[in-house]
Amino acid sequence: MEDTLTLSIPLDIPQFINNVLQYGANPNTPSIPDGITPIHMATLNQGDYAAEILMQLLESGGTCNAVEKSSRPMFEPIHFATINSGDSALELLELLLEKRGIDVIWDRDGKTLLHFAMFNEGDCGPKILKKLLESGMNPNVVDKHNRTPLHLASQSLNLENQNIALMRDLLENGGDPNAVNEDGLTPVHCAAGDWGEYGYEKLKLLFLYEGDVSINCTDGLTPLHCAILMEENNRSKTRDNTNNDEAKQRIATKKDQINRSLPVDLNSTAIDFVNGIAPVADTLVEG
Repeated sequence: MEDTLTLSIPLDIPQFINNVLQYGANPNTPSIPDGITPIHMATLNQGDYAAEILMQLLESGGTCNAVEKSSRPMFEPIHFATINSGDSALELLELLLEKRGIDVIWDRDGKTLLHFAMFNEGDCGPKILKKLLESGMNPNVVDKHNRTPLHLASQSLNLENQNIALMRDLLENGGDPNAVNEDGLTPVHCAAGDWGEYGYEKLKLLFLYEGDVSINCTDGLTPLHCAILMEENNRSKTRDNTNNDEAKQRIATKKDQINRSLPVDLNSTAIDFVNGIAPVADTLVEG
């Protein structure tokens, strides 16, 4: 009966779920061996009745802190709700927060719900992030690699430009653009190394909130180094995809040239560069 309940949830038919529950199905019985419960399945549901079905399960005694065991981090239902990209995702999260509370919920890699929200590729992503922040979560909470949610948002995690919206919400709520991860990288480093469609906008936003381009990571690179090296790396791949050793040597040489020729006032130079005032990156380096 429990398997019937789990398998019926994606059908998104509340009346059918109700009938199965009335026949004695247990909303807390996990499947074997992955530990998926009907509550987990309900938080993954992207149907029109997803929130109604989750409510049915909770009112029938479903627990919202069961642990799924198929993946190493071992997720609770609220983790799945946070990355659900369906139209009902925010309602799912709100139901679980009401039952579960907002205490810091870590996975085995140390990621919190705020970290998970950075992976939500739906239109609801910014709404979910805002709900978590309004509930009192710390925007500068770190995982086991000392990465804040802003580190993740500054990278190219999503294909859409909603990364900008996520970054703005984090920064407006006290997110630190100069927080340092285990490799000494800040969100500014991450954005500077992103030459995707929105890398430029990410840097502008971080600079508005006093992002610092003079911070060295453990490899001795500032964000400005990262930006120039990323551009050179991309050009190397375009010129020659067959000789990786040669490409690496070109990049190493370029790094030494950058170290010798960068201006003293890195912050001023970077802001001018992003605003289109300074010359393009390769004019900072001879050769």
